[in-house]
Amino acid sequence: MTKRKGADELAETQELADLIERRTEGRDAALTVRPGLLFARTSESRPKIKALYRCALCVVVRGQKLVHVGNQAYRYDRRRYLVSTLTVPTECDLVVDPQEGRLLSLALELDLRRIGKLIAEAGDDLEPMPSPAPAAMVSAPFDRAMARALLRLAEIAGSDAEWRLLGDTAIREVHYRALVGPAGPYLRERVARSSSIEPVARAVRYIEENLADRLDVASIAKAAAVSSSGLHTRFKEVTAQSPMQFVKRLRLEHARGLIASGNSVTDAAFRVGYVSPSQFSRDFRRHFGVPPSKTRPLDAAAG
Repeated sequence: MTKRKGADELAETQELADLIERRTEGRDAALTVRPGLLFARTSESRPKIKALYRCALCVVVRGQKLVHVGNQAYRYDRRRYLVSTLTVPTECDLVVDPQEGRLLSLALELDLRRIGKLIAEAGDDLEPMPSPAPAAMVSAPFDRAMARALLRLAEIAGSDAEWRLLGDTAIREVHYRALVGPAGPYLRERVARSSSIEPVARAVRYIEENLADRLDVASIAKAAAVSSSGLHTRFKEVTAQSPMQFVKRLRLEHARGLIASGNSVTDAAFRVGYVSPSQFSRDFRRHFGVPPSKTRPLDAAAG
């Protein structure tokens, strides 16, 4: 039997920690193990890291993360996981336990179409839940059912043959566990296209799909089917920033990912809509605190 780190820890989280440690070979890294599935390891506590959280389920099995969205803060560790229901730029504190010496995490992108299909298939079998206020993020207790589902997913991801035959089933189970768990009402509300958050979701999709183009509030509001003032108000409510602040942060976050993947600074700047590489470099340094040339692969990871 796997030895537990503490009386309140699930054995499955220890096994997940061991698996992530093996896959990262005990070195700081952010690995895309399968499309949409990320393993990460870091041995350095770091405050106020700029990070882009997409619609995903995020787990920390060693150490902890504290995610800041406006005035809201969401903590997750081996006892709680995080669900992000929308693409949101954040500031994130990475906290490494001195006794453990590393932070180990896993993130799985969530497919809202898959969740919608599960809702339709389950029908009356899903327990009624009160509709919560729309939120871009929610943390939930890490129970054994979720831990087992994630462990199966992580194990299957290690084999090409098993992934081909069983990967979709493992992903489906994690989606189901998220749907019937404490984060479920927020996912249902998101899938149901709630009036408060759906215009923001439409705007985010439009921004992501047209990031390299000239964007302004009027064009984004038109794509989101709301007025410019309505878009501004709802954007501030959900993401704690204005639409154009969001555009700028998304461009910089996307550019950081491109640079971390091997693209030149100039190419990354043009690909996210900047016309001046020098202006891009100034904005990048102001936002991240370092020049683009100092970007590390691990910096571009979230979750």
